[in-house]
Amino acid sequence: MAVVVKMAGTSPELYSCIAPLVMNPEVIKYNHDYPFKTSESFVWFVAFSDEDNHVLGFFPVEVRNKSAIINNYYVDEDT
Repeated sequence: MAVVVKMAGTSPELYSCIAPLVMNPEVIKYNHDYPFKTSESFVWFVAFSDEDNHVLGFFPVEVRNKSAIINNYYVDEDT
């Protein structure tokens, strides 16, 4: 089972939990070599394993001009 947590785009908790993934060359390759980005206009949804608090995946949503855009996403290959 997974627990999904909503995080602000510039929160320190967000950086600490996703940094190992977004800096991983395999994850960057998964994202077609496009870097992940964030700012105050983003809200991130991060899924954690409830067993060991491992990040299973995430997707950032950018709020622009009253629209919500799913900007990039990542899902662990084992889930």
